[in-house]
Amino acid sequence: MNNIKYDTTYNFPYLESPCDMKFNETLRDAIHISSMYEFPVTYFNDYGTHTRHLQLTACSLNEFKFVLETSWKQQRNSCTIVLHSFEWIKRLNKNNRNKNKKNTHKLDKICLKRFEMLCKFIADNNKFQTPTYANTAQNLNTNSPEDINSNIIRTAGRTVQQIKRKVF
Repeated sequence: MNNIKYDTTYNFPYLESPCDMKFNETLRDAIHISSMYEFPVTYFNDYGTHTRHLQLTACSLNEFKFVLETSWKQQRNSCTIVLHSFEWIKRLNKNNRNKNKKNTHKLDKICLKRFEMLCKFIADNNKFQTPTYANTAQNLNTNSPEDINSNIIRTAGRTVQQIKRKVF
């Protein structure tokens, strides 16, 4: 056995990709499997049956708020957000093929602002907790949450924000 206690690699929107993990059912919440706890990446339906994982650069603040509120109402055990360090960096001159010229980078201020506003939202709502995996695993409930379904207004808002990030 590999002695991994906690895992977050189950990502429903990417099940047909290299991170293809098979279960008998769709994982929407933390679950104890054998000697491991799986904390699936939280996802939602953003339009129709299209799913989107909860990632800082992939979702708007309104989508984050909606998913967190809905997760809380459904009494989910966890809400797993994807955040990569490289999401804070905006690469300039990405089409530069001249190996002698250095790519320049700058802080992605829109991403930073979204992160700060998300942290403030969580801090201002004491119903949301940020415990460790170990603390959450000790108190798992066995509810079976439903899919989280967003709406076209939140999706359109995100699309506008993503265009702004690319342009500015």
